[in-house]
This record gives sequence, C-alpha cells and structure tokens, in this order.
Amino acid sequence: MEAKSNGFPSAAESYQYWEGRIADELKAYTIEIEEAKRLGLDNIAEHLQKNIEAEKQYILDRYGPIDE
Repeated sequence: MEAKSNGFPSAAESYQYWEGRIADELKAYTIEIEEAKRLGLDNIAEHLQKNIEAEKQYILDRYGPIDE
C-alpha cells in the first residue's frame, strides 16, 4: 500500500511482468558482481554470474511467455 500511495507500483504489480522482473534481478546482481570484483573476489563474481542465469531461467519457467 505504501508504494502505491507514493505513486509506485506494488511489488505484486511489478513482478507480474517477467521482463521487468528479469531486468530488476539483472540490475541487482550487476551491482553485487561489480562490488565483488572491486574487492578482488573473482570467484564470488563468477558464482553470482551463474546465479543470474539460474534466476533468469527460474523466472522464465515460472512466469515467462507460453510457447504454443
């Protein structure tokens, strides 16, 4: 309710659209990957990159377009 009263869509509305959800996840992971690289944690950055792909696939499988 608070988001809506401030002119923003609710979380439920935001995540109705799989494209937007993937974009939001990509933004968040990108920030984390950049920070891991800045700290010299390349192994963590690589793991986060794999997490992006897994999360994207999860979103597509669960919420993505239906191929007919």
